[in-house]
Amino acid sequence: MPKRKLWPVTFRPKRGEVLYSWIARIGAVYGVSPRDLLPGAVNIYYPSALVQSGDRSVLSALAQSTGVPVKALVKRTLAGSSWRWPQEWWVGGAAPSPQLCPTCLTADLQSGDRVQFLRLQWQCAAMTICPKHGVPLFEACPHCRRINWPICEATGLGRFRFLCGECGSPQEQGAWPEHPTSEAALRLLLAFEAQLLRALQGRSIQWSWIGATPTEFLLLVTDLLWAITRPTDSSTPIICNLQTRSFPLGHRSLPFREPTQWGVASANVRRCVLAAVLAAFGNSRVRSLLQTCPERSGWDKLLSCLSTDNIADLQRRSWRWPPAAHNSLRRAAQPYLAHRRGRALSHDIGKIRF
Repeated sequence: MPKRKLWPVTFRPKRGEVLYSWIARIGAVYGVSPRDLLPGAVNIYYPSALVQSGDRSVLSALAQSTGVPVKALVKRTLAGSSWRWPQEWWVGGAAPSPQLCPTCLTADLQSGDRVQFLRLQWQCAAMTICPKHGVPLFEACPHCRRINWPICEATGLGRFRFLCGECGSPQEQGAWPEHPTSEAALRLLLAFEAQLLRALQGRSIQWSWIGATPTEFLLLVTDLLWAITRPTDSSTPIICNLQTRSFPLGHRSLPFREPTQWGVASANVRRCVLAAVLAAFGNSRVRSLLQTCPERSGWDKLLSCLSTDNIADLQRRSWRWPPAAHNSLRRAAQPYLAHRRGRALSHDIGKIRF
């Protein structure tokens, strides 16, 4: 394989920049898309090679063209990042999907170098609110509503801006969500997402009231994700009955069947699901901020929607949770299991002939 020549114009990536963004900015200098700068073998869905997998052949070719070592390039993909997020926590699942903060992009244009860039941390499914600005992230163009990776244009010497690949609109002009949410609710969910991100990185949980190790906290969240996405008798997911008024679902279905696939959902759906998880084990203050029946236990509301088998399964899973959450679930589950067992016993007795 012949050695590729160095591109005449390259520059250093920004701190925290995803590989796709850097290559898109280099392509903007030459007036081409990132696809045109990649080896010919990458012809299916090139963002996968620049966001998720860190394909060695692609990285080697880019290293030869840019002079940047492969080791430095792979750190700008999800597979090689220092965060080490599990694949089920990648936005878009197998096919990466964009997720942007309009306020960050606006701040980029107001900075000294006026260089917009896309952050790698936005590609974690556990992040739906910008940790820097506290505003909801979005994935679709606010103008045409299409979901595509934005293209980059050079707006001056060393200055770049990202535009919608469909309609050409600037991506910093993000629209506020259809359902405005109070700042208190946003801050609460942002704090929860911060703890979840810490757990995914194996770092200690700062919420002392939950008394959890990172593994226990992560198992609590993933098991509750499993529970609230179970289908009801009418085939609609349980989340439709558990959604909070602060973060409503907006429709009667989910774009995934298993919790391990939840990264394919939009930022709005993931916000709704995470808020429902938090409401399940949070206290009355949490449920009040999320606007979901503060006078009723979150466990009680969840268990009332589950079948007996699902309650028993969730109770078995809870042995891996933080002790406080495990004990509160067991106390809440006892009346439901006893009542339903009593109904089953009465039904069986009714079949006996004397």
